Amino acid sequence: MVGTVLISFNLLFLGVLGVFEGSASGLLPWPEGLGPEGLVVEPDALFRSEASSIAVVRERAPGLAQEVRSEAYPPATWIWIPSIEVDSPVVEIGIKEERGVLVWETAKWAAGHHEGTANPGQRSNIVLSGHIRSITRNEGNVFNRLPELDLGDSVVLYTDEGEHRYRVVDWRIVTPYQIDVMAPTPGEQLTLITCYPDWIFTHRLVVTAVPE
Repeated sequence: MVGTVLISFNLLFLGVLGVFEGSASGLLPWPEGLGPEGLVVEPDALFRSEASSIAVVRERAPGLAQEVRSEAYPPATWIWIPSIEVDSPVVEIGIKEERGVLVWETAKWAAGHHEGTANPGQRSNIVLSGHIRSITRNEGNVFNRLPELDLGDSVVLYTDEGEHRYRVVDWRIVTPYQIDVMAPTPGEQLTLITCYPDWIFTHRLVVTAVPE
């Protein structure tokens, strides 16, 4: 009986690692109210790849799939976060089919800018995601130290036309189902997303910053 339980637990743990290889440093504690019980409460959400399906995306965030960018606002090409030593290129990522399921693309050794979200300077939500740790894909850990960000810290995005400076105003943990954090906003906002906690990847860390 004990052996069966241990085997089941190991399979569960390996499954979580395979699906949620995320993008932070050391084993972080579970946030209050979002502990391992989440594995039982929302198994469908937790055992999907990082993005669930485009149908759910459009249902939860109706404006997300709409093109909100303009040639007048060039995309970010680099991100710099001095306080946690993030100094990385930014590349465009979208949605792809993987094993018959639509999932978010992930950026290799870079931060990924989700297509359909705003560019720096626009009055909407600029959404970037990155690995806290990439265990099986070897795609780097650009946002490994994102959990160390403090309110008020600076984030700088660079485009071909200059720099855009932001300050952190919010830091929260959500489940993979809560993709409304990627939806358009009435004003300019920068949203940084990575998996959480490190090595477990069952939730998402969402950092919000606004123009300085």
